[in-house]
Amino acid sequence: VTRKRVVSSILLSDLGSSMEKIILSLEPHAWHGHATETVWAERVGTQQYRIRSVPFYAKDLGYGDVVITNRGTQGEVVERVTIRSGHSTYRLFLAEGASFESEAFQRDWKPLEDLGCTMERATKRLIAIDVPPNTSIHAAYRLMEKGERDGVWEFEEGYCAPTAQGPAS
Repeated sequence: VTRKRVVSSILLSDLGSSMEKIILSLEPHAWHGHATETVWAERVGTQQYRIRSVPFYAKDLGYGDVVITNRGTQGEVVERVTIRSGHSTYRLFLAEGASFESEAFQRDWKPLEDLGCTMERATKRLIAIDVPPNTSIHAAYRLMEKGERDGVWEFEEGYCAPTAQGPAS
């Protein structure tokens, strides 16, 4: 599956017909106020899916991770991760008055993009960042810290992958 980005959002038509939405249960009483989140996923087996979008709110999950689901009343609900992809997930919260289109954002985002990071926008201020396994997590983290120091965004970690790929622990 090829990921194409237009203004850093996934073109759903490019995901292919094998994509389905699956449900992630979220922490109760978390800052975002949501009980669940849906992500695009590719079925890879019976009740097994590979995550094909970057989670906005969920923790401990990265793009490309393989999960086991259970059938719920609203659809397939993630039970656990079985294989880690090596991708890490971060969230950027744009500063008040900042925008994706601003020169300051583009200046601080460009080095992350050059490292191989991609993004998906949830709202005008919330952006999910995918750090692929071949990207230095330390370099990406320093760049996210720079954007925070510059007052462009605040950031938080959703999931930092171990350096080696393989089964989840």
